[in-house]
Amino acid sequence: MNMKDFLRSLELFKKLSDDELQHIETYLAQKTFSPGQHLFRENQPREAVFLIYDGKVELYKSTPMGEEKR
Repeated sequence: MNMKDFLRSLELFKKLSDDELQHIETYLAQKTFSPGQHLFRENQPREAVFLIYDGKVELYKSTPMGEEKR
């Protein structure tokens, strides 16, 4: 699946025109992450939006008691 078709498959981008999707594509960078590698950490400034093209992501949140909840 090419990137434009991938974007169109997402509810957020579903109704955009081809020109709008092409404009968004110019800002995308494809990255590969290793298993266990963190994409971001809780309470850290966000510098990017991640669209998961292939694979899975697990999210964890720290409780007030310091435990990690999945």
